[in-house]
Amino acid sequence: MCVRLVVLLLWFNFVASKVVILSGATGVLGTRLSQALLQIPSIVRVYAGYRDFSKVKQLPQHTLLTPFPFDMDDIAIGLNTIESIIQKCSSNEIILINNAAICQMGADQNILRETLHVNTLCPIKISKIVANQIKNFNQRHKDNIRLSIINISSGDGELVYFSTAFREELCRIKSVIELEDFIMTLHNREYEDLVYSSGGTPCYSLSKALLNRFTVLFSNELDHVNNRIVSLCPGSFMSSMTASNELMDLTDLNTVIADILPVVLDWKYKTGLFYRFREIVPY
Repeated sequence: MCVRLVVLLLWFNFVASKVVILSGATGVLGTRLSQALLQIPSIVRVYAGYRDFSKVKQLPQHTLLTPFPFDMDDIAIGLNTIESIIQKCSSNEIILINNAAICQMGADQNILRETLHVNTLCPIKISKIVANQIKNFNQRHKDNIRLSIINISSGDGELVYFSTAFREELCRIKSVIELEDFIMTLHNREYEDLVYSSGGTPCYSLSKALLNRFTVLFSNELDHVNNRIVSLCPGSFMSSMTASNELMDLTDLNTVIADILPVVLDWKYKTGLFYRFREIVPY
């Protein structure tokens, strides 16, 4: 019911045509989000990125949904597809949703490296390339395609969970290039030096904190007339990431989607900020 109400309201408020590019589309959130987006009249196409072809059957069967391979371990094929999407785009806006993520228990150098690669470095690279491709397309065609980048983050990425020294270190970083260099140095550091309240998935928490910092930094580097980038915490819902935590307070997935959709679609949710339940969350 909540999702239907949001869709009804958005029917009247969003008339410009939008194309969505979604990574991690075959996960619990990605599949349900795809279904909801296809109900929005202004969405003319959803490109659903997948890692495992055998899971494509979980996606909604819809004429406006196009699955494409988008594996974070080899993003070149997916990026080629995205470049083709942009070149053929006749819509007013492209919405890039960086949803692909991994979450592993414990912490060692291998887990840290894998988690930072999938959850942080890949969204950074994808976002930079897509933003540059759209900028070049607009310049060549004297067009005005707008770009919204939605980084699916987590409350675990709030800086309150990190040491004062790490928070200060992160806040001293003033550009995306500096952030990328900083992330590479973390491969050789002990996680215990960075976090003091990590729960069972410290590498996941770190990756999302860094993703949030990217949102701030890249927003500062983008033209705000045609570009918007936000971090979005969807809340806790039943998935492979939460199944092992019996004490976690889970939110109904329909409610999660109803909270996500307005932030994804509406530019009143301003660039460079972190949202949860449609409210701004301090980093």
